[in-house]
Amino acid sequence: MTRLRVASANVRSLRTEGRRKTFLDWVKGQRFQICCLQETKLSPELTFDVPGYKTYFTEHGTMGGVGVLVDDSLQVVDSRKRKNVIRITLMAGQKKVTIITAYLHYRNQNNTHEDRSALY
Repeated sequence: MTRLRVASANVRSLRTEGRRKTFLDWVKGQRFQICCLQETKLSPELTFDVPGYKTYFTEHGTMGGVGVLVDDSLQVVDSRKRKNVIRITLMAGQKKVTIITAYLHYRNQNNTHEDRSALY
């Protein structure tokens, strides 16, 4: 059986260089294979690379936003993004694994049931 090191973190914004550096240092020390992030608050010009990982981010400005980091050694076979939800399907050994990360803030009226259902 293949084992995966998976983490999920509400990072409460990666908009500033200092927050991104702190986050990158934390990730390097943990050696996760998959890391799901909520509340990244990134805009298109603020997405960034994480050495050793494939990165998937939704750009959502000052509210919400999610991301997934997938270790470069894992094969991603499908990825879908929609507003504050990302679904990644990858191969872990001979098994197909699906990871979903979401930030569905109760005040965010832009995330409808139809938006969330479209990913499944």
